[in-house]
Parts: sequence; structure tokens; C-alpha cells
Amino acid sequence: MDALKLIPQLFYDVISRVIPGVVTLILVASALGTNFGVLVTGPFGGAPALRDSALFLGVGVIGASYIAGQMLAPLSDFYERYVVTALLPRSFWFMPAALGPDSHYPEAMQLFLLSELGLGDENRKLAGERFRVALFVWYDWLRVWQVQAGARVEKIRSEYRMFGGVAVAAFAATAAHALRGLLLPDTLQPLFLAMGGLLFVFSSWGMARTYRTFERSVVNQYYVSRIEALKAPLGLGEPVAD
Repeated sequence: MDALKLIPQLFYDVISRVIPGVVTLILVASALGTNFGVLVTGPFGGAPALRDSALFLGVGVIGASYIAGQMLAPLSDFYERYVVTALLPRSFWFMPAALGPDSHYPEAMQLFLLSELGLGDENRKLAGERFRVALFVWYDWLRVWQVQAGARVEKIRSEYRMFGGVAVAAFAATAAHALRGLLLPDTLQPLFLAMGGLLFVFSSWGMARTYRTFERSVVNQYYVSRIEALKAPLGLGEPVAD
């Protein structure tokens, strides 16, 4: 059980923090026209033994990437909540379509979801707002009571957080390079601006699509787990580890 809890948390940090942090450091170094290794080991210029150590460089890259990813997380969260949701509401939010007239879910499942949201059949329009809060309650329920299912949805969550971090990093690096180009025109690289813009757009799109997959996975696995739990004679008395 301890290993099952530790591994998803470790992978969450690697996927959602370290990877965006590495991308941030690489893009920032390229945008400012410096070397990635120098950016990491520069503060240790007075200690050549550390600076020239491959082990130290590896540890430094991981540590710096993790810190950069943590610092990036609030920005990517703001971008996700207030920018992408406004620009791509239909792609980002899953519940309105799940309970709408064109829903692919059977009626019994739709009524179950409405019941879990504390709504009746006549209040379907209110489901979207309540779902935003209930989603993470269901997500935590899976992590506690269905460990393997919880680990799967946690991995998907780390992936959409990764896309958000990369999108913010691409935007910041592109803006920094454009500003540097205004101050030093000879350093401007149109290809870098184009690639940074494409990375920003595709990462934003990937975040929206992966978040929708996260929503669908939480809803589907929560529904299946709850139905099975309600059938069990002991109810929810003990956590289930699949």
C-alpha cells in the first residue's frame, strides 16, 4: 500500500513539475542566448570541482527543474482556470455534454450523476457549476478507496498539469526573446519566435484535451466503483485496492 501511494506521487512530481521545469530552463536559456549547463551551474562558478562534476550537473538539473516547475505551477494554474476555460469552454468542460440532450451516457448513469451532484432531472443546467467542485471530491475518493484507479487518474492529472506548465514556459520564453530582440535587434531569431508560439498553442490544446480525458476518467471510474460499492454488503467500510 505504501509503495502504491508513493509511486503515483513520485511520477506526479516528475511529470507535472520536473518536465515543465526542464523545458522552462532550456527555453529560457535559448531565449537569452546562454548555455543550459551554464544556467544551472553558473551560481557555483567559484567551486570548479562541483561545476565540472557530471553527477552534480545531473542533480543540479533535476533540482533546478523541480524548483522551476514548482514556481511555474501557480502561473499554469491561473492560465488553466481563467484563460483556457474562457477560450475553450466546450473542449475544457465535460459535464454539460455528458448530461445534455446529445449525451452518449445511458439515462441511468445520467440520473446517477445528477443524484451525486444533489440535483434532480429538472436541474441539469446547474450540473456544470457543481461538477467543478465535485470532480476533485470524486478524484480523492478514488485515490482513497480505489488505489489503482486513483493512480491512473492521478497520472492523467499530472499530464494535463505538464501541458499547462509547458504552455506557460513557452509563452514566457517567447516573450523574453521578443523583448531581447527589441533591445538587441541582432539577436532576434524569427524561427525561435515561431517555434515558441507553436509550442504554446499545441501545449494549450493538449492541456484542454487531457483535462477533458481526466474528467471523463474520473466520472467513469467513480461511477463503476460506486455502483460496485453499493452492491457490496459491507458498503464502504474498508478501502478497496483493486
